[in-house]
Amino acid sequence: MTIQYLPLRVDGEGQRRWVNRRGTVRYQCAPATLGKIYSPAREDFFRVCVIDLSKSGAGILCSRPVPYDKEVIVQISCPAGAKRFQFPAQVVHTTEQVNGEWLIGLEFLQPLSDDDLDALLN
Repeated sequence: MTIQYLPLRVDGEGQRRWVNRRGTVRYQCAPATLGKIYSPAREDFFRVCVIDLSKSGAGILCSRPVPYDKEVIVQISCPAGAKRFQFPAQVVHTTEQVNGEWLIGLEFLQPLSDDDLDALLN
């Protein structure tokens, strides 16, 4: 599998820097908020830990890299109950962590409603 990384931007001084392109506020999830990501055809899935959420996306930790620009279905379990939500999303970055895990940035194809975001965070 070839992994395509989100390119860094070059600033006015020629330095490569990350650019914060978030349009909405991110909220940290409760510890051990679990989820899964599937390919749209649902031929395989990966278990993930959801780190943060916003109306427009999520940050997840995964044991494997997921290619940049890949469309996935993310399933997130509510911390307070048995309800699960599923959202189509696109991978916007894949970054290897020092412990060997992968931080994956997802952009939802449809923004979350206030009610859905509240249910997932409480």
